[in-house]
Amino acid sequence: MTLNEQFLSLIAMAGMGIWLGASLTTYHRFLPSRKVWRWVLLFTDLLFWGVQALIVFYVLLYVNQGTIRFYLFLAIAVGFSAYKGLLETTYNKFLNWVIRLFVGMARFLKKIVILFFVQPFLTLLKLCLALVKMIGRVLLGIVLVIGVALFTPIKWIGRLLLWLIPNSWTTKVIQFLTNVKTFFINVKAFFVRFLKKWR
Repeated sequence: MTLNEQFLSLIAMAGMGIWLGASLTTYHRFLPSRKVWRWVLLFTDLLFWGVQALIVFYVLLYVNQGTIRFYLFLAIAVGFSAYKGLLETTYNKFLNWVIRLFVGMARFLKKIVILFFVQPFLTLLKLCLALVKMIGRVLLGIVLVIGVALFTPIKWIGRLLLWLIPNSWTTKVIQFLTNVKTFFINVKAFFVRFLKKWR
């Protein structure tokens, strides 16, 4: 390597030391709880360090065609130490600010979705339910009107028959009319309970 390449490699690896420190802080900030399974932590740790090794090697490959020297590892250690001693507190504040920013944006987007999508859908659903209840009440009224229209002539005919038929049949006719009346009362009560349930 030329002297210029060595100098650039030192600067790059010191920068990668700072990058590793910041990445480690970010990783620990978003690390799952220690209560999770050990094999999950093992997998995430291996994935993290594997990605960091690939990034360091890519930078080294770009700077000096991938030539590895011992002093480059010392440069990484110096960069990491400089991050720990000088930059970690500032980076933590910046990271917390970024997290709060994204959380605020997520909450804002949630409110937008609720305001423009969820609430109109719920309003439309309420309108549909109100329309269904209104149609149900109209149908119930029609059924009751038809029932009254059918029952009234039967009642008149029944009273006429009470005059004409013997007393032995009177009890049966009265029982039949009572059953018909009870049937319509039960139908009305069923529809009333149904509408109250969906009100």
